[in-house]
Amino acid sequence: MTGENEIRGRREETRWDQLRRQHRFTPALVIALVVLTLFNGYALVASIVSVADEFEHGRELDDLSTQLGLLALAEAVVCLSALAAVWLRQMRGVHIYVGAKAVVLVIAVALAPEAITMFVMVPLLLGGVLWVAASQAGWRADGFGRPVEKA
Repeated sequence: MTGENEIRGRREETRWDQLRRQHRFTPALVIALVVLTLFNGYALVASIVSVADEFEHGRELDDLSTQLGLLALAEAVVCLSALAAVWLRQMRGVHIYVGAKAVVLVIAVALAPEAITMFVMVPLLLGGVLWVAASQAGWRADGFGRPVEKA
């Protein structure tokens, strides 16, 4: 009889309870998340200031520094959104973060290869650390491989 109650209790779990049970935060994952959130928050503020300064000085959108500033702004917004998803225990956020960093790296190489510095590479490497930390914590891609519930 106890087994039936446990199964029934598991079925009545909310999605949030399932994520909390399956996706736990380990110290390495929390450290990676805090560092990445701080770095990307700083990148967002710095890119807003950079783009505002470019437009204040009368630069146009065809200027390379303006394009790089807008790219950094878009990257920061997407990456902070992805990190928010990770804080909400969604493995998909890790995939979006690393994917966004990789796409921005490719675009930056196409626009200005000389602009690729450690400030571009370190967040991508930290994204890899985040991915490994989430995998080591037992996280899996949510929504993939689950049976579809029929209404």
